[in-house]
Amino acid sequence: LINQVCRQPTEGLLCDALSKTNIGKNRFPSKLDTLPYDMTRVRLRTASGTGDYINANHVDGYKHRGAFLATQAPMTETVEDLWRMVWEQWSSSIVMLCNLEENEKEVCAKYWPDKVDESVTYGKMVVKLVSEEKRPHYIIRKLMLSQESTYINVSAGAADHLMVTQFHYVNWAEDEKPKDETPLLKLIDQLLHNQMNTGNKAITVMCR
Repeated sequence: LINQVCRQPTEGLLCDALSKTNIGKNRFPSKLDTLPYDMTRVRLRTASGTGDYINANHVDGYKHRGAFLATQAPMTETVEDLWRMVWEQWSSSIVMLCNLEENEKEVCAKYWPDKVDESVTYGKMVVKLVSEEKRPHYIIRKLMLSQESTYINVSAGAADHLMVTQFHYVNWAEDEKPKDETPLLKLIDQLLHNQMNTGNKAITVMCR
């Protein structure tokens, strides 16, 4: 498979995603349309034994280069990589468009603590749930991301933590679009407000 894919034009190469080292980090390795291209994939920069690969692409927005980090919902073994990416890209907004389980099957590993004021360590990244606000169609969680003392912050200089707002849309059924766009538009409005207040860095967007 990798030999066939790597014969495609340069802009469409998927060699990194399908390499022996990285293929297990993809939730759906046989679905080529869910894999990041070599040319646009996010490369993790900090030292780690897990390498620089994450299933995520840099995606441009309207008149905004690199506005989004489009990534798969993490697996248990890639949760640390997700938080490494958020930290390195200084992404203060996460839009989650799936639930943890759908049709009694896990589609996303939980990557935040269960309770407010609780902290969980993923590798060298520490995540604290600061608040949780439940709306009819989505949940807004405030998370504080920090690092162990041995982990070098390559993006934020002396900053010792990053406040991340997770916008979790819970009513997007698998293979269907929302029947009412109003809640999604409200979520987008709050997302844009958060972006304006936090420097408008890349938005992390994940789906199953």
